[in-house]
Amino acid sequence: AIADADGGLFRSEDRGTTWKRVNDLRTSYWYGNIYVDPVNENKVWIMGTQLDVSIDGGETFENDWTARGIHVDHHAMWINPQNTDHMVMGNDGGFHITYDGARTWSFLNNIPIAQFYVIGVDDRDPYHVYGGLQDNGTWGIPSRTYSRSGILNEDVVNVGGGDGFAPVIDPRDFRTVYSESQYGGLRRFDLLDGSSTGIKPVPEDTTEAYRFNWNSPILISPHDPDVIYFGGNKLFKTTDRGENWEEISGDLTKNENPSEWEIMGLKPSLRAYNSLTAIDESPLREGLIYVGADDGTVHKTMDGGDTWDDISDRFDFADPTMSEGKFVTKIHASSNDPETAYISFTGHYYDDLGPHLFRTVDSGNRWTRITGGMPAEAVVLVVVEHPDNPDLLFAGIHNGLMVSLNGGESWTRAGGNLPPVSVNDIKIKDGDLVLGTYGRGIIILDDITFLADSKAGVLDQEAYLFPAHDAEQHHRNNRDLSNKAARFSGPNPDYGALITYYLRNGPPPSDPTGPEAASDTPEVSIQILDASDTVIRELTGPDRQGFNRIAWDLRMAPDTSESEGEEPRRRPAMTDVEPGRYTVKLMVRGQELVQGVMVVPDRRR
Repeated sequence: AIADADGGLFRSEDRGTTWKRVNDLRTSYWYGNIYVDPVNENKVWIMGTQLDVSIDGGETFENDWTARGIHVDHHAMWINPQNTDHMVMGNDGGFHITYDGARTWSFLNNIPIAQFYVIGVDDRDPYHVYGGLQDNGTWGIPSRTYSRSGILNEDVVNVGGGDGFAPVIDPRDFRTVYSESQYGGLRRFDLLDGSSTGIKPVPEDTTEAYRFNWNSPILISPHDPDVIYFGGNKLFKTTDRGENWEEISGDLTKNENPSEWEIMGLKPSLRAYNSLTAIDESPLREGLIYVGADDGTVHKTMDGGDTWDDISDRFDFADPTMSEGKFVTKIHASSNDPETAYISFTGHYYDDLGPHLFRTVDSGNRWTRITGGMPAEAVVLVVVEHPDNPDLLFAGIHNGLMVSLNGGESWTRAGGNLPPVSVNDIKIKDGDLVLGTYGRGIIILDDITFLADSKAGVLDQEAYLFPAHDAEQHHRNNRDLSNKAARFSGPNPDYGALITYYLRNGPPPSDPTGPEAASDTPEVSIQILDASDTVIRELTGPDRQGFNRIAWDLRMAPDTSESEGEEPRRRPAMTDVEPGRYTVKLMVRGQELVQGVMVVPDRRR
């Protein structure tokens, strides 16, 4: 073991039995990875704010030429053992490659690995998603474009710098975005003229200092868009877009002094502690506000901040010895019932990786744990109730998404192509489920109405065809995608009508000797019929247990007819249908299920 209060770089030449301090170079605790050239033991790279390199075994270092023109804050490196001038490096800006020993770098900007802390959505059509990124500011992204090329980087707008956190958008005017950087660096951004104004609360008493979390919470009141709440160690309120703030609470934390805490014989200082991390106001009862802090304290007010109740002791944690060390991750007030709210905690800072998620149905007086069926290790980061179905809950955890169809009595991990990544934030917008992930960017599940409709009785049926939303026709343009492989393109939603159906069971086992063995007829067949009940399109869908979805592209079947003397067509033409009402017919295992779908013209006309 090494014990040296001054720190630095140490070298061992006997496989770790003894160590020699060769340099006093130190980095912050979140850096410090060391990489040794695989063919030159005296060439050493150290990750830090800068990229430090030594060619004399660590005696001296330099960094004035190693990472020019790329993002700072370096964390990981791979050195090609066959050609050590070829290296790959990951830093807070992304993924970089060099072929000349770190003198020049290529930035790979086509990999979806963004780390979002918090997201927000505006009320445009189509809506835009805003998100704060780890050391990459805050950005606004359209949820879709009208281009076959998808969502490109040129569609994205920057609305803040630093480490980006919670963005909120004025519901009356999408051009006004409130974005935040670390430790309460709140700004008001105007999308029209690009102006940005700092509006962080400042105490009138110069002897006082507010405390703001690394990720401070902000909320526009659902009752009055002129009212904005912002959390520090106190709760602040503005009614003039942040020009002036008032304190509507005292200190809502334990107000401890962490610099006096001793850890391994040292007293490290925390830059921000005892500060609010979550705020929500009931959308059905004005003035009912819940707040939570990084020290586990929880308060509520029923009168908009005139009086506050400390309700921190009303949570029954599975292990009572772990009641200390909890951190409030999110609070969500129900849109279906004014007395219902949800709160999630994490204890992972104290090696408690269990799920901690609670619900109240009496405005915060009593709280019940709702973690049945969650994994033993599931750090709950956010919880959201569907605005139209109080039994449909979503919980983002440290490695995925959990879904409950029964109000939290039991939970199921979301599958499909959702990667096992931290889901830090969740929004439901225009029927879509929008996820802010820490590692795979923004992920949207389009039209989750089928989940909201999966109430008692639906999932007991052998097959069920869900109603389809109106399907909009629009012209899709093409944009230049030269050098396509090196450019990022986010997929648009599937064009056309989304046809969603549920199968209680998978396909029955086939009899290889039976007549169906020679048949190429799919078990799940879908027909589209026009107003005269004429079949205009035939589709096939997956025959899988559970929920299934395909998209009808609003076209009729291709015309395969040929005029006399006409050369055969290589690719028969397909014709767009006219706007109007159509019928979707699902045929599976002897059943025929029918729903209607309305095709509407381009709303931009």
